[in-house]
Amino acid sequence: MVLRLWIGLAFFLSGVVLWTDLDTRTQLLSTVTGAGVLASGSGDYLTGSIEMLAGLLLILGLGARFAAALLVTVAMWFHAQQPGFGIDSTWLLLTGWFVIAGVGPISFDRLFGLGLPESAVVFAKPIARFCSLLSVWIVPLYLLGFRILVSWAFFSNGFGNIKGAANTVYVFLPDYWVAVEVPGAIASAITSIELVFPAFVAIGLATRFSAIPLLLIALLPELLSLEGTTHLQWAAMLALLMTGGPGRLSADHLVWKFLRKRYPELAGKAPFPLNELPHVIVVGAGFGGIGAVRALRHAPCRITLIDRHNYHLFQPLLYQVATGGLSPADIATPIRSMVRNQANVTVLMGRVQEIDKEADAVVLENGRRIDFDYLILATGARHGYFGRDDDWEKLAPGLKKIDDATELRSRLLLAFENAESTTNATLRRDYLSFVIVGGGPTGVELAGAMAELARHGLSGEFRNIDPASARIILVQAGDRVLPTFPESLSRKALRSLERLGVEVRLNSMVEDIDDDGVVIAGERVASKTVFWAAGVIASPAGKWLAAATDPAGRVIVEADLSIPGRPNVFAVGDTAASSSWKGKPAPGLASAAKQGGEHAARVVHAMLEERSPPGPFVYEHAGSLATIGRKAAVVDLNVLRFSGAPAWWFWGLVHVFFLAGTRNRIAVMIQWAWAYITYRGGMRLITGGSR
Repeated sequence: MVLRLWIGLAFFLSGVVLWTDLDTRTQLLSTVTGAGVLASGSGDYLTGSIEMLAGLLLILGLGARFAAALLVTVAMWFHAQQPGFGIDSTWLLLTGWFVIAGVGPISFDRLFGLGLPESAVVFAKPIARFCSLLSVWIVPLYLLGFRILVSWAFFSNGFGNIKGAANTVYVFLPDYWVAVEVPGAIASAITSIELVFPAFVAIGLATRFSAIPLLLIALLPELLSLEGTTHLQWAAMLALLMTGGPGRLSADHLVWKFLRKRYPELAGKAPFPLNELPHVIVVGAGFGGIGAVRALRHAPCRITLIDRHNYHLFQPLLYQVATGGLSPADIATPIRSMVRNQANVTVLMGRVQEIDKEADAVVLENGRRIDFDYLILATGARHGYFGRDDDWEKLAPGLKKIDDATELRSRLLLAFENAESTTNATLRRDYLSFVIVGGGPTGVELAGAMAELARHGLSGEFRNIDPASARIILVQAGDRVLPTFPESLSRKALRSLERLGVEVRLNSMVEDIDDDGVVIAGERVASKTVFWAAGVIASPAGKWLAAATDPAGRVIVEADLSIPGRPNVFAVGDTAASSSWKGKPAPGLASAAKQGGEHAARVVHAMLEERSPPGPFVYEHAGSLATIGRKAAVVDLNVLRFSGAPAWWFWGLVHVFFLAGTRNRIAVMIQWAWAYITYRGGMRLITGGSR
């Protein structure tokens, strides 16, 4: 990608300055590329436009083959028109590389490459087939030419050094040599490198490693600040061989082909039948389950991953689905695509009904029994209503899965629609009153997003109501919001919520919830829409195992996360009660679940290989983040704490980075950019059977 940007920028700037005088243009190209490659008379507007357009397309990686071919043609046309200005052949070779090989994964061509050939675009399929043939047949020949050219140039330098003085080396500049005085030992080392390593590069043996010392020598003129023009194209050619490899016409390819045949696991295949391996069952494809599965990718076992859904969910952004900022598909990734390249994993979609402890088997709802040698439970948690589940769950839905998020979104938007359609002032007020129970990260982020939606996102869309008049009440039983954060950040979060117009009620308990409102610390608040973010309770894993649990239903585990008396069964994440955070319970965060899953997998791996297990699980807290709204967030990184706009940007970068899948990252960035510029979210749909 760097090479593509470098070449594209050079041509783009060349086109920009085409209207200036000849000397200025040549000097600019020397600055950008290390060589005055192209030149023409001033005033050639057509050529300048071609260079700018093709250079920009090459930078973007959009139609890169066509753009590179156009640039090579322009360069050769320059040479034909003005033969006094030479063309650096290495520069043309590098540009020609994109003609035959295309561009890498970070490009629009790769993004459109799968679907476009099968589309209705005229000639799309034959062009794609032609490009594929180029990659298969011409790229190896091109790389072979690269290797021979580079090898010969370095070997010539080394041969020249032999004829020179003992303490003089000729630094690699293909068009001319520059004599450099160095100690005799260094001169001998450089000469040896230039005589020996080019042979390895030429035959393509250990190419990536052999190119490293040659690359350093190629950069020596730049490193020593020698006078004259430094030909960075040669360094770029070596870098291309290092990153892309030597191609099929090389000794490396033959060696790798032999090794893959001799050792099938190198090709992603199991070296022996999977059914002969010990069986590990992982229940739950959240952060803990996926962490465990990935940590077992090189373990001698077969894995069955069971989940009631077919997707892995990025729960930290669920509230954005609930408030119409993102689509469910933006934060969910199909499980099968995540483990596609892990040959020892089988994915089953199903719900676990019980665990047969005597027979070491998992029983699914459909009656299927699956035996296991090792079991990792990463079943997460669900909403907890402090013993009032039957009464309150339907009235105040929580936020743990996609169905919850779409239900909250429908209820939220439906409240505005009902307020718009009613003529009863009291009923309208009740519809525009929202109560969120719980002042932790979920409640705070949900309240901030709802306030921004009401104040800005829905402005101008209703005729009988003003969405900005909506009353949003956040109820917290404790004396501050975000109680797990430092007190200073809690105060800043509170101020940010109040600036958004959120009513925050601290030291207030919800005593009752019904169809018409809630009772908060003895006061009745009329509201048609109540959301729950106050507490969670673990999955029924403890009941399956008949194991001891804490008050929240989490299984009390040993130091290595195994179940007491069951060294082959583990619980991680929200399923486990583990005092692994400096003697305190690990928090219910994605990072804790991921670390727990990886640790349990390491213990299983050690048992499979009959070696000493790792020590007890120790949770490493990297920090906590929460966003309250636009340019308002709080970040606690243990040694560093900050808030405001910098924290908001940091929060966004971290969440995009940890999303699963490139498609999701791009989609979320586009959605956020659009919402930031326009104050409009595009996912405000009322779906399902909401009231």
